[in-house]
Amino acid sequence: MAGCVAGVAVGHVDDPRYASLTWQTADRNVRNSWLLVVFAVGLTVQVILVVVRLVRGDEWSNTVATAATAMCFAVGLGFLWVARRRSKRYLERNGAPPQSGSGQ
Repeated sequence: MAGCVAGVAVGHVDDPRYASLTWQTADRNVRNSWLLVVFAVGLTVQVILVVVRLVRGDEWSNTVATAATAMCFAVGLGFLWVARRRSKRYLERNGAPPQSGSGQ
């Protein structure tokens, strides 16, 4: 699977088996836009919780833990966004899914 991710990042794969898997991975990344929504909603909820904890003057350890969770959601959202953009670009460049050989 690492070859598939690298293929999406680079834009091409020489091995037809990896090319087929890379195309499937890129297609799945583009179609799973609901995952972006889940991370965005989670990030929004966590940011609101941080603000509420700051306004109420809650214990600092709880506020820091909530802020750390918000940062994790933000990083995850960033990774998903980049993977989706790379996958869209890969699919635009490579068109139809390649057929893997059934020789083995």
